[in-house]
Amino acid sequence: MKEGVLDILEFLFDHYMMVNVSPFPDEAHLADELEHAGFDVDEIDKALVWLEGLGELEAGRDGLQLDQRLVTRVFMPAECEKLSLTERSLLYKLERMGILDSAAREIIIDRAMAIQVDELSFEDFKQIVAFVVLNRESSPSYVSWAERFLFDTEGALIRH
Repeated sequence: MKEGVLDILEFLFDHYMMVNVSPFPDEAHLADELEHAGFDVDEIDKALVWLEGLGELEAGRDGLQLDQRLVTRVFMPAECEKLSLTERSLLYKLERMGILDSAAREIIIDRAMAIQVDELSFEDFKQIVAFVVLNRESSPSYVSWAERFLFDTEGALIRH
């Protein structure tokens, strides 16, 4: 039996996002495929709720867009407990590089907080970042970026 929501997201990322499957399968088909792959039904339900939340945030993303010249993002204590300084710094770096805008940053933070674990590993956090980026931008250049980003253990893609 496979583990939890993060494992399901990794499975979906590998099987759908990285190969740019379009359209994404409906919820019933996805649930069947995940159960067949050995995931727990309760964890599948949690992952589908997580994906539904992502879709809702994407639909309302215009309300999350801020003028970065006028705003400084301050992390809440719960966010600081769950997201390491390295993970929070990564978001700022990706924004400065133009990979993320303020709406994408907020969606990533929301989806990271929605994962029911006390602390995310840096690799899990990178997976969430890549998932959100590819959910928004599925062009071949973003797919290539996401693949390099996930396997970049040296941090070469985000150093400035």
